[in-house]
Amino acid sequence: MTQDGASVTVITQSFAIPARSFRVEGSNNTTKTVPKTLYWIWPEQFKSYVRTGNAGYGGNLFASTDPAAGYAAFVGDINSNHARHFRADSTSVPGQAPSAVPPVGAGMFAADVETCASYYNNADEVIGKNIKYIRVRFTAKEADK
Repeated sequence: MTQDGASVTVITQSFAIPARSFRVEGSNNTTKTVPKTLYWIWPEQFKSYVRTGNAGYGGNLFASTDPAAGYAAFVGDINSNHARHFRADSTSVPGQAPSAVPPVGAGMFAADVETCASYYNNADEVIGKNIKYIRVRFTAKEADK
């Protein structure tokens, strides 16, 4: 959700659940529940978004910059929509990006990471004080047989 309540899609992923996993054998009825775990990750530090390798708890979000991992889509969204990810300070206008955000990517200079980290921390503080929930939307369709 953006500050004005608009819905924003950052990354869309799809997965298939084979029919045999939710249908009783010999039936076309979808009577079995199929759990799907959704992991929510909120890195404490901005560098965890852009650095690669050492993925896992307490490490970076992405092990590689492989497009299949979602790295390019995520970093592309950060670079195209600074106001979604950064805040100049805690009193800046909602939806207004900081004036000088360096390009975000795996090979960022340390000084640029620190600049972005400061903007990220400001946004994180505002989110922590004001956001009450996040909405996740799932859509499902039966695949062609």
